[in-house]
Amino acid sequence: MAVPLDAVPVPLAVVDGDGVLTAANARLLGLLGAGVVCGRRLEELGIGSGAVDRLLRPSPGPGGDSGRRPAVDPDPGPVTVELVGRPHAVTRSELVSDGSRRRILLGFLPAPDPAPALDELVLLAHDVLGEGVIVGDGSRILHVNDATCGIYGFGRDELLSMQSLFGLFRPDEQRRIQRIVEGRAERGEPPPERYETVIVRGDGAELAVEVAVKAVVSSGRMRTLTIVRDDSLRRRTHAELTRLAFHDPLTGLPNRMLFMDRVERTLARFRREGGSGALLYLDLDGFKAVNDGFGHGVGDQVLTAVADRLRGAVRDADSASRLGGDEFAVLCEDVAHPDLAARLGDRMAAAVEGPVATSSGAVEVRTSIGWSMLRAEARSGDEVLRDADRRMYLAKHARREGG
Repeated sequence: MAVPLDAVPVPLAVVDGDGVLTAANARLLGLLGAGVVCGRRLEELGIGSGAVDRLLRPSPGPGGDSGRRPAVDPDPGPVTVELVGRPHAVTRSELVSDGSRRRILLGFLPAPDPAPALDELVLLAHDVLGEGVIVGDGSRILHVNDATCGIYGFGRDELLSMQSLFGLFRPDEQRRIQRIVEGRAERGEPPPERYETVIVRGDGAELAVEVAVKAVVSSGRMRTLTIVRDDSLRRRTHAELTRLAFHDPLTGLPNRMLFMDRVERTLARFRREGGSGALLYLDLDGFKAVNDGFGHGVGDQVLTAVADRLRGAVRDADSASRLGGDEFAVLCEDVAHPDLAARLGDRMAAAVEGPVATSSGAVEVRTSIGWSMLRAEARSGDEVLRDADRRMYLAKHARREGG
């Protein structure tokens, strides 16, 4: 006795050899949302012609028609089709022929969702790249990958027990980001989706990270997706490139570019708030003879020693620089009178001058110093530097004349 189609809890259809529906059960009617489907062709349901051809191929054996079409697959197996906006795996069975017309029973089953496998592949890719992936629902953490555990220095169970990883940001960074979020909220703007911040790992060490946060809808539910990347190497590289760009590679002192930027910034502050300072210009006497007589290696040792002596002599608020060659400069703040500028110049000269021990023996260092007041009325830092340079050459000439 044949089982009624409606008794089977799977969407079923019977089609003839031309792909015309001759019967359908209630499950299929409910799936398609149509009152009557009999008499319609498979293509009218949105099934592609290639899939229809595979479904209609005769199967060899009892009930089949392999003699008429011998060059066919013995069993096409389930055929994946798009039906009502989602993939379905369609199975087929040849029914016993009732004459000259074929009848094929089709069963429609939702195809396995490839998303979980794809999600696993994406998470694995993030692990390989060293990026942490965190999924939450706004009130708790639902998932973290292996890279997240490595970045934060906590086990998976420890991280999943936390309501949010925001509490692992360094406290001052929490306050800074909170101010940013609140400021945007006051302006009616969404919070930033990307941050550069610092976290405190499980072992207490601090780590610079880049955090990207995105709200997404998954399976009809709102989720937060957070990507965390170890940013320490990039920041160290950036800091090193910045240091190389703005510091003298031999002595480590600020170079001319950085020094003049500081001079201009100091002048701008004096114009806004008042105040004055001084710029000291130092040039080593007879340094060419050191290079010519002992070689540039010894000359470099002398320059390094002078730089170290300047570092030890400047006040906390002052800034020393190597302008190039054997020329150095010091930016001195809070200098109200030329007499103080002159005394600071004498102090720098006393600190720099004297013998320097080198690989070729002791080398005597002497220097000429000029200074210029740094006041709000100065047109530019270059003008102040030129004035100090001019005074330095006058002092050098006076020393030569004096023997």
